[in-house]
Order: sequence, then structure tokens, then C-alpha cells
Amino acid sequence: MTRRILILMTILVAAGINAAGQTEKPVPACTQKAFAALKSLPKVQYDCPERLIESDGKILKLPERAAALNSGVKTLTVK
Repeated sequence: MTRRILILMTILVAAGINAAGQTEKPVPACTQKAFAALKSLPKVQYDCPERLIESDGKILKLPERAAALNSGVKTLTVK
């Protein structure tokens, strides 16, 4: 008899764990204030030296690139 009760309790505990694990997360929603602050991304344009290959890591440290990125960040900054 105690074995049946133990098996029944194990089943009930396992069922409770499954039921608790299946709760749905709430869907995030944007507010009107968030939509009002929405801006398009600015174009980042700069000249690359011909000697550099596009996949070269040195291109990431170009002063022209850094200046163009900083300019893009300034246009997105909230005033």
C-alpha cells in the first residue's frame, strides 16, 4: 500500500513540475513613446585606402572609419 502511495506521489510531483514549466512568457510590447523615439540608422561612409583588403583587421582602426562612426553615433544621440 505504501508503495502505491509513493508511486502516486511521485507522479503528482512530476506532473506539477511539468505544468509549472509550461507557463508562457509575456510578449514585449513597444509603447508610443518608444515608437516616437525610433530613428533610422545613418549611413556610415568613409574612404578606404586601396592597399587594404576589406577583410583585413587594419581597416577597423582607420581614423576615417572612427570619425564616420562617431558622426553616426552623434546623430543617434538623444538630445
